[in-house]
Order: sequence, then structure tokens, then C-alpha cells
Amino acid sequence: MATILIIDDDRQIRGFLREALELVGHTVLESANGAEGVELFRSRPADLIICDLVMPEKSGITMIRELVQDFPTLKFITMSGFTGSLGFTSLEFTKKLGARWTLPKPFELGDMLLAVRKVLTQPDPIPVSCS
Repeated sequence: MATILIIDDDRQIRGFLREALELVGHTVLESANGAEGVELFRSRPADLIICDLVMPEKSGITMIRELVQDFPTLKFITMSGFTGSLGFTSLEFTKKLGARWTLPKPFELGDMLLAVRKVLTQPDPIPVSCS
């Protein structure tokens, strides 16, 4: 199974996802903010990142931009609790950064588990060389 890094400032969401993902056999790492998440990923790379967009110290979008520069085939799922146009726009923007799946909060556990399964089985994109 996969190693999954959950980055969310909400401890309950991290715990809920950890429990569900470990029950289906995944190894789960956790981080409470974007800055810590980047450091953890660099020291212990994961097969998949599940991250919130609004967090202290470093937003999910800033964190994703930073990691995608160094890891262009990074697999990640974004989630956001914002409603209305701001949340939709933020989640849609992360697709342009390479998000493989987006979920608005609150979400059904089955939807997250489906997203994880689908994203982990997607082939990595072929990096484009400009040289």
C-alpha cells in the first residue's frame, strides 16, 4: 500500500483520515501546517499528499507550488472548507497546479477513499522537456 501525507490544521480531520486510510492498509504521516508539511515531505517523501488549502504558516497553494517545482509528478488531492466562489476558484486553481482530485469540505469518507484509490492508480504524467 501507499504512504500518504495528510496536511491540515484541523486535528480532527487529520485523525479521521488517518484512521480510515490505515484501516485500508496505508501508512499515514501527518502535518498541521504547510511549512511543516513541506519539511516532512522533503525528509520522508510520500506517494500522495492530501492537503487543505487554508492553513497557518504556509497555505496549501503556496506549499503545492513549492513542492511541484522540485517534484513535478507529485500526486496530491486538495480539499477546502470554503464555500461559494472563493472555495470553488481555489480548488479549481489547484487543478492547474496539478491536483489529481479536489474535494470540498465537508466530504463523505467514501468520496475521499475513492479519490485516494483513483489517484494512486493513475500513471505519472510524462515530464515535458523544453531543451
